[in-house]
Amino acid sequence: VEDPELTAALKDRYRAGPVPDLAQVIHVDDYTEPDVIDAYVPHVRYIHLDSAGPLPGGNGVTHDWERSRGITDRAREHGRFVILSGGLHAGNVAAGVEAVRPDGVDVESGIRSGYDVYSQSLMQDFVRNATGVEQP
Repeated sequence: VEDPELTAALKDRYRAGPVPDLAQVIHVDDYTEPDVIDAYVPHVRYIHLDSAGPLPGGNGVTHDWERSRGITDRAREHGRFVILSGGLHAGNVAAGVEAVRPDGVDVESGIRSGYDVYSQSLMQDFVRNATGVEQP
């Protein structure tokens, strides 16, 4: 969900029953500030940081991880969890995890060896490198 009003409406829809854990996708660009999450905090449990790009996912483009770290710190102040994505692959996921300190990572194009061909060895390398970063 990418709209604060839609996110709130989805949450209101589930008031009668179990409320799902919603995630808010934030496309990080040169103008994204940490307070961007403030509109979503009452409605979501997860903040999903992704790169702005022409496709909704799988663009293979990274973004400013220092900017993402600021958003992550703000999200943690509100008890929210952060998922990092955007151009991650086995060769850079450790640096992304170290810089941003997310609660999880998401990968799409970084584990493909061709159009819609997922590589088991790329997946294994990605997981090994993503989980090999020592946490504070």
